[in-house]
Amino acid sequence: ATADVLAVPVKVTDRFGIWTGEYKCEIELRQGEGGVRHLRGAFFLGAERGYSWYKGQPKTCFKCGSRTHLSGSCTQDRCFRCGEEGHLSPYCRKGIVCNLCGKRGHAFAQCPKAVHNSVAPPLPGVAGH
Repeated sequence: ATADVLAVPVKVTDRFGIWTGEYKCEIELRQGEGGVRHLRGAFFLGAERGYSWYKGQPKTCFKCGSRTHLSGSCTQDRCFRCGEEGHLSPYCRKGIVCNLCGKRGHAFAQCPKAVHNSVAPPLPGVAGH
């Protein structure tokens, strides 16, 4: 992982208190061999596209992660199903790789590390549930 999440994500609201569809959370970037390991500017979490931005974040290509160009001029074919280069998702013959934990064999929706899969279901017949 590139960062540690320090607080639960919270919904961002506008000046009228209406949710904008965004979440924000506090993170701490991890150190790598060459210094701070930055987050990608765009990513997928399940089928949902997400964006991250913070002061000092380098711009990267959404498709391949390169810092030398952006996705509009990228010539790489990267599969969003298995994460490998050289083919696109509709032509993928490999097993799906979770874009949360990186393990092969399940998607984000079934990932045991996803918050939505770790919350205990409400007990039937209990008031308030």
